[in-house]
Amino acid sequence: PFHRETNRESTMHTLKYLFFHMRCGILVMIRNGRVVLFAPFANKDYENNWSEFLKFDSDDGTFEAYYGEKRNHYRRENIIRDVRKWWANGNIICNEHCKDSRRHEETQYWGDQFLSQLRDMLDDACKNRNIPDCEFFINKRDYPHLKSNLSEPYGFLFDRDDKDPSQDLPLEQFKYNSYAPIMSFYISNRWKKEPEFHHMVHPVPYLDAQITAWNLRDKKIAGHPMTFLRKDKFKGRGEFTAGKEHYIPMYEQSKFKYILYVEGHCAANRYAFLMRLGSVILKVSSKCVADEMWYTPLLVPMEDHVPIQEDLSDLAEKIAWCRAHDAECREMAARAKQKYEAFVSKEGIYDYMELITTHVAQRYSEVPTHWDYVRPVEHHERDPRKPSLQPDRDHSCVGSKNPRLCTGCEENKALQASRRRKMDEQDAEYHSKRPKVR
Repeated sequence: PFHRETNRESTMHTLKYLFFHMRCGILVMIRNGRVVLFAPFANKDYENNWSEFLKFDSDDGTFEAYYGEKRNHYRRENIIRDVRKWWANGNIICNEHCKDSRRHEETQYWGDQFLSQLRDMLDDACKNRNIPDCEFFINKRDYPHLKSNLSEPYGFLFDRDDKDPSQDLPLEQFKYNSYAPIMSFYISNRWKKEPEFHHMVHPVPYLDAQITAWNLRDKKIAGHPMTFLRKDKFKGRGEFTAGKEHYIPMYEQSKFKYILYVEGHCAANRYAFLMRLGSVILKVSSKCVADEMWYTPLLVPMEDHVPIQEDLSDLAEKIAWCRAHDAECREMAARAKQKYEAFVSKEGIYDYMELITTHVAQRYSEVPTHWDYVRPVEHHERDPRKPSLQPDRDHSCVGSKNPRLCTGCEENKALQASRRRKMDEQDAEYHSKRPKVR
């Protein structure tokens, strides 16, 4: 309901919500078929509202004992002492600005992974599709940031089960009637002939990459204290080992007929890559909340992948079925590749971006009608203590009696003039070829 009609206040509401409540995000604004604003932001002074609920998995439950034990398993950490300054990326607790306390100049308040790729994707979409004027936010974290019932998005931090709506905790701050949309994330051509791969130790040619490493960052799930992975607590036969010697590059994984997909603390980006390998994907059912990517609703069990129970109890049975139905598996792998090409490839992403931005633009209204809305009074007083962002000369971006154009305005003006000339030329050509009526 809070996306039904949006306006500029919706954008401000969402900016405040993400900046103060979630700590970070990316603001995107598209005008005249161009990305005019791509602004990643992070609140360096962020304070969370869940620190008092956080417990530590240590002998006495204290901060000091927890990290004293962790030093026996992990590198030296530069932990932020004030727990209120910590933030979360899904079930992973983030509490370091930089790894080395002696190199604070390298502090990175938010990782820049995927930023250049996201910007390039938006620019390319504008060049290859008709993208309307719109504004929205991007969440590049591994977990959704806004629930439809306006409850705490990270309920597990309050020991609430996010899969159970009855346990949702209502928002107590930055709760509004309207928000701008927040867009979140979350090859071999030939069929693998069995005889070619029977040199493997395993009787079935499925991918067994083993364990290459594990994540020792702090983690939190509902009903449990914050903890980290301790390999000595794993129970099983023989020694529990991990190492890069078990790593299998993605291009070599295409040699395997069956690939087992198991998500981490959220849906994995690698699933899209697996779709084009030409292998049968054995997709383990999800146990987490952020279990879908944007294309996941298009996936159909036994049509483009083989579903596996979340506890792997039917894995042997499903592999036996695959071996007995080789022709069906070949078609299943082919359908997964077809869906990748249609919906997840570059052209598919262009189509999706055009579709979703069109919906966003259609919902924008200068004067929303479905919620009690009053345009706030514009305040023009200046606080002399704060720096002014007003340019030292007038131009049309700001508005004045005798505007002068900045570089961006000049480019937009030239672009619009070029489009008008092109339309005039097309009209002239059309009328010149149009048969005359006598």
